[in-house]
Order: sequence, then C-alpha cells, then structure tokens
Amino acid sequence: QQQQQQQQQQPHIQNAKSFSAAASRRTNPARGAVLECISSIGAPDLASLPSEARTIQLPWQEALEIGRSVQLGFFEHLLEAAPNWLGFVSRQHCRVQLIQSDDSDSIRLRVENLSVNPVFVSGRPVPKGRTEILADGALLAFKAKAKDERETTFLELRLSRPTLRT
Repeated sequence: QQQQQQQQQQPHIQNAKSFSAAASRRTNPARGAVLECISSIGAPDLASLPSEARTIQLPWQEALEIGRSVQLGFFEHLLEAAPNWLGFVSRQHCRVQLIQSDDSDSIRLRVENLSVNPVFVSGRPVPKGRTEILADGALLAFKAKAKDERETTFLELRLSRPTLRT
C-alpha cells in the first residue's frame, strides 16, 4: 500500500519539477548568453560563418576568460584575412562574467581587462586591471593603432542572450 502511494505521488513530483524548471527559464532569462562577432576586418562575410565560429558561449554567473589561448582558433579564424591584428588580442585578454541586471529581464556582463592591450566596453577603453559593465545588446570591441597611427576597430562582439523556449 505504501508503495502504491509513492507511485501515485511520483507523477505529481515530476510535474512539479518540470513546472519549476519551466518557471525558472521564464523568470530567469539570464541562464546564459553569447558574445557574437558582428564586425571583423578579417571576415567580411560573417553571416556565412556557422554560429559557433562567430560566438562565444557565456555561462550564467561563471567567470570566463576571453583570449587566443582560451578560445583556440576563434580569433585566428575571424581575423584570417587580416592576421596582423592578432597581435593585439592577448592570450588571456579579459575575464567576463554574466550578471543579472536590476530589472530582471535583462543581463549585463562584467568585463575585467587582464591585458596591456585595451578592450572597449560600449566605446569606452578599459585599462588593464579595471572592470566595466557591458549592457545587454552593447558592444565589446578590440581596437588598435595601425601603422598610420589611426585607431582601428578590428573586431566587435555583441552581448545577447538566446531566445527563450517556453
């Protein structure tokens, strides 16, 4: 009899777990996000690249280092036609972490520059050892001075989250 009661309760527990997981996905949209390359001097036709070749997956609330030694081949592929810019992307360029915004519908990305090479958050340079916050939809950019001493944006990544599945 006790076993029958447990079996009868089991579907309710499973349904409750499913409901809880679905509710969590809806109320906590920042379960993960991506940095997607939207502009690269070395890959003018980004739309033709597969998603994984132009995006960096960002786990929720876990620090992730960004750089040539961490995302092996990512920067080399995006800058294939302009490899002279690779020297301005450090092996461990920056550390990022997704955080939830004050309004729970959006996300933000904490960006700490680990390199002497600058990284730009929404157009603002972030010096080595400093941290800035990137808003949902904003750009993380890599810039450097070319031989003519003009500052050139050679790579731009946009923060976005995957669409919700309900």
